[in-house]
Amino acid sequence: MITQNTRIVQCKGKAFNTKNKMGKGFETQNIMSDLEGYLTPIQINRVLANVQIERNRMLILFGWRSGRRISEILNVRKKDINFDRGVIKFRILKKRKNKDYYKLKPIDSGMMRELKIYTSKFGDDDFIFKGYNEQLSRRQAYNIIREACEGVNIYNVGTKPPHPHHLRHSFAVNFLRRCKNPTIAIKILQEILEHTDLKTTSFYLQFSQEDIKKELENVFAEE
Repeated sequence: MITQNTRIVQCKGKAFNTKNKMGKGFETQNIMSDLEGYLTPIQINRVLANVQIERNRMLILFGWRSGRRISEILNVRKKDINFDRGVIKFRILKKRKNKDYYKLKPIDSGMMRELKIYTSKFGDDDFIFKGYNEQLSRRQAYNIIREACEGVNIYNVGTKPPHPHHLRHSFAVNFLRRCKNPTIAIKILQEILEHTDLKTTSFYLQFSQEDIKKELENVFAEE
């Protein structure tokens, strides 16, 4: 089980040229085509334990525990969080349909407790992740996640540099591995991620070389 580690580590406030990594040259399809492009729970814990700024730690934890797109996370205000019901209203961005919409998504109770403490001094209209202006930008979020990973010597996730979408990808892979019934789990995950096509969600039914080795050992274990 992933443990809550509240140690905090300051990420450097450097400016990076992320044009090639955040723009057309670094689309999420590239991440999804990389079978090893995800972080394990152990790696996530290492990253979280090495972040000193609470906002940055919460950004990474929230991405890992919610599976939401970074643009959806950055649009959340405190008033969008229903602590009693354990749900958050997200603005779902659909570029292909050129139409956004809002939808309630459940969040696990541990994450909701963290959010309640974290946002305790926020106003209802406040964005929960603030940047240089009122709202944290995507580029700032990218820098935070990249530096947090590099702080524990994770310079690539699979074949790509650390990117916010890796948290969504990691959530999906971990979700399917933890669920006992993959047939039901894949449909639930499709609903969580807001995929219109089940084939897209099915991509996350992947296994590392270590997973395959473990299963082979189980199959051919001596009695």
